[in-house]
Amino acid sequence: MNNNYKELNIQKSLYRGCGESFAERLEKMDPTENYRGTELGHLDAFQRQLKRFDIQVGGSHSSALEKFFQNGQSAVLFPEYLMRAIRQGMEENDPLSSIVAARTLISATDYRGLTTNDDLEADVTNEAAALSTTTISLKDKTTALKKRGRMLRASYEAIKFQRLDLFTLALRRIGAEIARCQMKDAVEMNTLLVNAKTAAAILGLSAFSDPTTGLHFQNTGKLGTPLGAEMILCDAVADGTIIALDRRYALEMVVGDAVTVDADRLIDCQLERAAVSSTAGFSMIFPDAVKVMTLKTA
Repeated sequence: MNNNYKELNIQKSLYRGCGESFAERLEKMDPTENYRGTELGHLDAFQRQLKRFDIQVGGSHSSALEKFFQNGQSAVLFPEYLMRAIRQGMEENDPLSSIVAARTLISATDYRGLTTNDDLEADVTNEAAALSTTTISLKDKTTALKKRGRMLRASYEAIKFQRLDLFTLALRRIGAEIARCQMKDAVEMNTLLVNAKTAAAILGLSAFSDPTTGLHFQNTGKLGTPLGAEMILCDAVADGTIIALDRRYALEMVVGDAVTVDADRLIDCQLERAAVSSTAGFSMIFPDAVKVMTLKTA
């Protein structure tokens, strides 16, 4: 069996620099392809390091948090564990995945997306006549990025015996809240959603008396509409407002940093105080893919 993962010298400098993440640099040092066909083939480089130091982050036999700090090298794994747990919380039942047409990762401080002229209809063209023109250009304004996050503060002495399965749950909850707030940022631009009060009014329409509608909701957990569109609840949408979009073309999510933590502080100070954040912004791709409507009730 390939035991190269046990010989790696991992340092906190792997978190520094632009262009690659800690996990990507670790993967270059210990490629997963070298473990194909072995019992370690289903693990990535970071997970193999957890195995190396006998750190179990989930299950009834999960390790205590202090296991990360058994030595200098195992401590280097702690920030990556933290970021993965928060990303997991952001991705679980991620509402943004239902409305984002494209995700763009950037390393710059500002970003301008693409736009087209309003008329995209493919007109009938007579023989020898010129085809209609669609112009693609950069937008006049940059996409505003917002940094959302929390400051983690805890005494290491107070939490070092805490099991990682419960600690991971707390981190996932933080990630879920960051994703919820990013959903609000998306709604400020455009989205597909209604709030609970408006949803209740829509569900009161006679079209929803069809028993198959309720059966679809029970089977899938998704609210259908008489028009065949999916309805997603979001408390950032005002009462009586319906924002409909074609999710294939409407919204671009621009990601500056998916999840970042203060790695040096976490490694050296063992979670006394560290910032956790995610930076992202949203931009309309094709304005005609979004329509804002008002629900009129009797």
